[in-house]
Amino acid sequence: MTIGENIKKIRKEKKITQQQLAKQIGISRSYLGDLENNRYSPSARTLDMLANKLDVTMLYLTTGNKALKDLNEAEQKELSKEILEKEKEKFKSQDEGLSKILLELSKSKFTFVENHLLSNTIWFLQEAEEKDMATLLVLINRLNTNKDKYIGSSDEEMLKHIDEETTFYRDFLKSYYGYEGD
Repeated sequence: MTIGENIKKIRKEKKITQQQLAKQIGISRSYLGDLENNRYSPSARTLDMLANKLDVTMLYLTTGNKALKDLNEAEQKELSKEILEKEKEKFKSQDEGLSKILLELSKSKFTFVENHLLSNTIWFLQEAEEKDMATLLVLINRLNTNKDKYIGSSDEEMLKHIDEETTFYRDFLKSYYGYEGD
């Protein structure tokens, strides 16, 4: 759609007459009609005034593509529903992958330490609250982000990295859980 067609469409969606809109932005009704019929191209200033008076984004006004601000309540609900469905599909796929991994793990023989770690991990996942899971996610993300720092490090560098990570985790947990002690 052209800019003129977008202006006309949005104006009609908002149930505003050409006369009303033209008066609100200080142009003649005939000039607005010319804009809507693509006889003239609006200036940036006119586009800005139109977007403000029509309460839409410049993106929607010029391209016809709605930004989140331009969506009505029904469209927002539909978008939320679509996003939720996509996320469910993503988690379903992840769940299937996790099931396969757990099945393979159940066939494995573990050392005492591995068995203990796996048992504690499963217990944590079953008992954890949302805040605990968020904390774990931050910590794991931090490890993944910084893992390349450790490759090829000397013992001295590795101890420095461990101290940095320990300080980060302590500070993070103190601020996240509101703990003031050491």
